[in-house]
Amino acid sequence: MARAADALLREIRMSNVIKFERPPEPKAPKPKKTLSPALRKGLIFAGIALAFVASWGYFTLFGG
Repeated sequence: MARAADALLREIRMSNVIKFERPPEPKAPKPKKTLSPALRKGLIFAGIALAFVASWGYFTLFGG
């Protein structure tokens, strides 16, 4: 064990050469999934309607 550590330290001290390595190739970006405009508008409308229904339910049940 000590011999291996000594050899490793000797290698580190003796090596004064910078090793240049090529960086890994960048991965191609994945295409974004887009919603159709009609579906997007429908989801926005459903979210707004759900917010109104939730607020109506809250004020009806808890009398805020």
